[in-house]
Amino acid sequence: MPDLIKGLFFVVVLFVFTTVLQTAGGVRAERPETINGSNPVFLPVVIAGQDEAWPMLAANPQRTSWTPEEVRGGLNVAWYRPIEPYIPYKIQPIAANGKVYVSTARGLYAFDANNGALAWVYATEVPLGHSPTIASVNGRSVAFVGGYDRIIHAIDADSGQAIPGYTPYLAGAGFETNPLVVNNIIYAGNRDGYFYALNATTGGLIWRYKTDGPILYSAAYKNGVVYFASNDARAYALNAQTGSLVWRSQPLPGSGFHSYWPVIYTHPATQKDYVIFTGGENYVTDTQNSFFLPHVENGELFNGIPVGDVIGQISNNISGDWVPGTAVMNASRITNYYENEPWRRTVFVLDSANGQEFTFDSDGDGQLEYAPFTWGAVTHAGSKYPPVINGVDGVYYQATAYYSGGWISRSGPVGWKFGTQYISRVHTGNGPGANNAHASDEPMAYASGGRLIYWNLCCDRESGAYDVTKPMGQSNRDWYYFGYNLASNSLAPGYQQMYNAGNSTAYNHPDGWQIYSGRYQSKNGIYGKHGTTQSAPIPYQGKIFMLRGNALLAFSPTGTNPQTPLPLATIVSAQSSVPLPTKPELTQRLETEIQKMIEAGPLRPGYHSAGFIDLYANGGYVDERTLGELSDYFQNPADTVYTLLLAYPHLSSATQQQVKTYLQDYYGPGKIYDFTRIVHIGWGSGAPRELNIIPPEAQDHWGTPYTSPYDPSTEPICGWCGYWQHFPPFSFYAAWQYAKIVGNNNQTFAKNIFDQMSSKLEAPLSDQAFIAKPYWLNQYIAGYKGYIELRQLAGYAPNQTAVTRYQNMLNLRANTFSKDTPYPPLGVGGNDWEMSYHNSYAVARNFMFLTPELGDYLNQHILNQVQTAVDEYEYVAPYWFVAKFDASYGEGTFQHLYDPPALFQAKAYILNEPYNELVKWLDAPAFYRGDLFYIQNLVAALEASQ
Repeated sequence: MPDLIKGLFFVVVLFVFTTVLQTAGGVRAERPETINGSNPVFLPVVIAGQDEAWPMLAANPQRTSWTPEEVRGGLNVAWYRPIEPYIPYKIQPIAANGKVYVSTARGLYAFDANNGALAWVYATEVPLGHSPTIASVNGRSVAFVGGYDRIIHAIDADSGQAIPGYTPYLAGAGFETNPLVVNNIIYAGNRDGYFYALNATTGGLIWRYKTDGPILYSAAYKNGVVYFASNDARAYALNAQTGSLVWRSQPLPGSGFHSYWPVIYTHPATQKDYVIFTGGENYVTDTQNSFFLPHVENGELFNGIPVGDVIGQISNNISGDWVPGTAVMNASRITNYYENEPWRRTVFVLDSANGQEFTFDSDGDGQLEYAPFTWGAVTHAGSKYPPVINGVDGVYYQATAYYSGGWISRSGPVGWKFGTQYISRVHTGNGPGANNAHASDEPMAYASGGRLIYWNLCCDRESGAYDVTKPMGQSNRDWYYFGYNLASNSLAPGYQQMYNAGNSTAYNHPDGWQIYSGRYQSKNGIYGKHGTTQSAPIPYQGKIFMLRGNALLAFSPTGTNPQTPLPLATIVSAQSSVPLPTKPELTQRLETEIQKMIEAGPLRPGYHSAGFIDLYANGGYVDERTLGELSDYFQNPADTVYTLLLAYPHLSSATQQQVKTYLQDYYGPGKIYDFTRIVHIGWGSGAPRELNIIPPEAQDHWGTPYTSPYDPSTEPICGWCGYWQHFPPFSFYAAWQYAKIVGNNNQTFAKNIFDQMSSKLEAPLSDQAFIAKPYWLNQYIAGYKGYIELRQLAGYAPNQTAVTRYQNMLNLRANTFSKDTPYPPLGVGGNDWEMSYHNSYAVARNFMFLTPELGDYLNQHILNQVQTAVDEYEYVAPYWFVAKFDASYGEGTFQHLYDPPALFQAKAYILNEPYNELVKWLDAPAFYRGDLFYIQNLVAALEASQ
């Protein structure tokens, strides 16, 4: 594997030396070049015939996102190849061996870099987790790529065939990270919380290291140490040979570490190494106290700065590793901002030797200052894009807000004079020759080759490049590849044909609101382009390659902008042969999850920021925009009662007794989370389900549990939480289960519960409301089923009105079932855009709040319709089973948490799929403890036929 690509820095005395850099295809010489007639910079000279590969995510083991390959000038489209299986926007094209490798939901695809011809397909049934790594092992070029099938695949990079003699180690969950391959060892983190070292020849386990959260952040490597972050809110350094802990950081603020990678920065003057981790803000958008950090930062950082001005004084005389004459901004406003509110920082610079966070004090006030990078070039949720370390000037480049733009600031990559408040102004903006950067709430991705930084704006909107060794305003410095004519299908017609849902207005919208719809123009797509997870352009063999709209596009100086795409690279069928976990293994997982809850005591709701969709899912709206009480996960105490009692038959006798005691002590009548009265358990008490640090602004709004609005003596739990306007019907279903199992079917026990709840049963909503939101209907069906059964258990005569309503709702469910969402797509204009966000639930809406009894009914009445729907949903949303998957609808990054339980339980309870089919789709928990959806899915799998 190539060693660290070291940055070359400015020199005062002109001298010449040659550096030999090991790459995938040859040697590169370097020579000094004079810029502006002054100090020379050592710049790359391309040797004919060599192959400057981009063989892994971010180019090299240090993840600097730089190679010497420089593709200069205005570029046109050379060719473009649409690809059928879904490609997440975090996937980076990987280039080596004259090929470009693309990970998809149905396997690894390889294309000829020269003409886009399909070289081969390594098909998989279960989606791949991230981009591949190309490495030389025993004289053979091998593509290593992780999958959600729990293995690292080893594929001949030339032929696409599986490597003989390689038997992959079976992890506990999916690999969502890009593998490192160093000295014939594969390093990769897994969703099961382990970091693995595997033999690159045999696939066997060398060592593994356990953390307390899923590892979704690819590792970096240098000098025998691997660096990564886990979603237990910590960064780690491990000895690469032994797996022993070198250091573990203190808990870091934010929502965790997803999608990307740490970057090793070597200070040019001191040669000291630092590891940069980029996380995400951790605020949930809601109706009462909407808190969107780019807007908040805009108000605090740019207050008093006129529109069009930058954040601080500009000077052309601030020395640094950048070229002399570079415009440099004083970013003291940013460093002071983080002095006062350090919990909002999302960039963490750690000492590679001990994991201590690097701080400085530029103004001498005795207060700690941090790296001056704001939550800019992002959208709602997700992790901020990592820095680039340019190999020519050695400068650390990363996006930050620096330009006053009115209602929203504007951002772009800047260079940082390490350890100071100074940042260089290098980024361009909207259009050729522009210098106004880009809106801070529009995500960006960037990479570097030679002297250039290449960049993409979200949503297929814009792309370009600029030379960091030339100050802004000089000629032959920056180029604009496209702007809004790509997403509108003008530049490369048909490139995004997999994002065509059949609405021409939405499909041709220049803002790029299209949603992945697949080959058959499904209306039920849920993956858009606007998430914080984005993919940068990468340079290779005289071209720039990028993934946009489920297509691989090649740009070159000699491109002719063809108006016809290459033929669609279609899905190749495959059947997974990976061994599956056994039922005893799942039973042990279930015991572990239940014990974590019991040991913690009562839990508060699950905290998860998905994106803009959260605004409509907390119950704050009272009109048709509302999705209901969805985004405060497990807020209803009945959710816990139902789930633990669903698991009860599969637990050991000792754990069964603990479950009964736990429910009686905390959730039973008269207790703190009394399910007969409480609607929302509140945020003010209870152990957290997540390990991430919650911002103090969010905690300020938290309160205590409250009984339902039927008790006027109580107050709402908090001004920030949404909640049922009335008593949630699902509570009656949980009450029935509680009376059966905890009360042992005792009539007096059941009567006591029924008498406390019976007056709270609501009449069903209108048919129109139920048809639009079938998950509401599912809840009412469950509620009426619970009411009827609890009433009978209590010894009362049947309530014929309730029985009739229950049957009518079952008939309505079967007779009006539709696989298609009724809501318009984004980009159709008018006020419909708010309703469009309901489409985020398109594949879950039919099967949320599904009980086994309702599953049986739908199996008997509309089995074929459900099968058709599930088949389409799995096709158009192939990552449905992944909790917190990092692609979503519109201005959001993470998918909400309802897809995995909805589809998994539809497959189990309606389609009656066997164990061996179900268990391959069983993911890791979304929370450290108390993920009720995961527990429900474990039970559904355990109850499936073998």
